[in-house]
Amino acid sequence: MRVGRHTVGLSSIVTVFIALALALGAMLAFTPAVSAQEIAFRVTKYTCETDPGQISPIADNAPEDCELTEGVSFSIQVVGTDTVLQCATDATGQCSVQVESESEVIVTEDISTVPAGYSPRDNPIETTAVTEFAGAVFVNLPTGNGNGETPTELPETGSGDTVIATSGAAGMLTVIAVVALLGSRIARRTAVH
Repeated sequence: MRVGRHTVGLSSIVTVFIALALALGAMLAFTPAVSAQEIAFRVTKYTCETDPGQISPIADNAPEDCELTEGVSFSIQVVGTDTVLQCATDATGQCSVQVESESEVIVTEDISTVPAGYSPRDNPIETTAVTEFAGAVFVNLPTGNGNGETPTELPETGSGDTVIATSGAAGMLTVIAVVALLGSRIARRTAVH
């Protein structure tokens, strides 16, 4: 019986905590931003001999037949604005532009700057610019055998958008509320057994 009362007490506390977290999250979600924060949006360019699948410059998981590529140009369209930014990859295979956090962007590779005999696997890439790790990863693959024959068809990878997203304070509070709810269920099951 005492265990049962303790479980009910914990459950009630968790329920109140969840309600407060959700209310605070809703308030934060509808509070107008005072000023937009700008972040660096990075574009990374790999030229590969075979399709590497999903690769990340942060994870440094590119296969040996992929190399970071210098001198490739990109345009970055900020959706909902007339803003189109330009950058070209440096010796590290990267370039970056400043955009407002949580901007929707369309990144397009300038195919006239792609190494001869290669073409983009995905072009353009649409994504959301969030966090300091925001970016788009472009992979160029061989388009033929280099003998002037018809280019081979590129494989369908299903990849394209690279999104590393968080939803700000409201999203964090929702995650906390879900964790608290799961914790209360585990406590309830433990107390019953």
